[in-house]
Amino acid sequence: PVFAHTIRHNSFKAALIRGHQKAIVSYPPGDERVEVFDLSRDPGEQAPSVLEPHSTTAEQLRSEVFGMLEAMRAERGSTDAPPVRLSPEQRRHLESLGYLEGDE
Repeated sequence: PVFAHTIRHNSFKAALIRGHQKAIVSYPPGDERVEVFDLSRDPGEQAPSVLEPHSTTAEQLRSEVFGMLEAMRAERGSTDAPPVRLSPEQRRHLESLGYLEGDE
C-alpha cells in the first residue's frame, strides 16, 4: 500500500492506495468524508464513491489510515516531513489535483 497525509488549517486528509483502489479520508471541521476511487476505471479521480461516515467500509478505511499514521509516528518519532521546494510546474500540477491551494 501507499500512504500519504497532510494536516492544514485544522483539517486532516490522508490517502491510502492499495491495488486499483484509492481511499481519501478527510476531516475538515464539520465535514468528515471518506471517498473511494477505482483507479483502473477512473485514473483521473473524477468520480469518487462517497461513503457514509459511519458505514462499515468507512470505519475500516479510517481505522487502517490511522493505524498507518500511528505506525509512522512510532517508527520515525514524528510524521513531519522536511520542507520541499516545488517547481512552478509541480505546484500547478498539485493545485490541479486539489493538494495545494494558493500560496501554500
